[in-house]
Amino acid sequence: MADEITIQYALTDPPAQARESWKQSPPEWLTKAKFELVDETYDGLVYRGSHGTTRLGRMFSAGTYTLSLKFDSDGRVGSRVTLTGQAPAPMAAAIRTDADAHGGGVDPRVS
Repeated sequence: MADEITIQYALTDPPAQARESWKQSPPEWLTKAKFELVDETYDGLVYRGSHGTTRLGRMFSAGTYTLSLKFDSDGRVGSRVTLTGQAPAPMAAAIRTDADAHGGGVDPRVS
């Protein structure tokens, strides 16, 4: 699927603190795309958004985007966030820009 994304990048906060921070104040690319928190685990968050960006667009859009975030220790003092799921193209570009601002993103499935 063209809207699929899997990327991992570094954060300076420990996993639990990073997760809580993203839960309380999600990155702008999540809020701008009107994604909402729909589920959470001890080490992750799940957000969901619609294909439509307006109320009318959401009524007629087919399906939703789901993005799962997992926060793991980097083995030192920070963490790694892994994002997996679907994102509209502008949001995916914003995620990659955010990853670049944090030292660059990688696909964790590729060694």
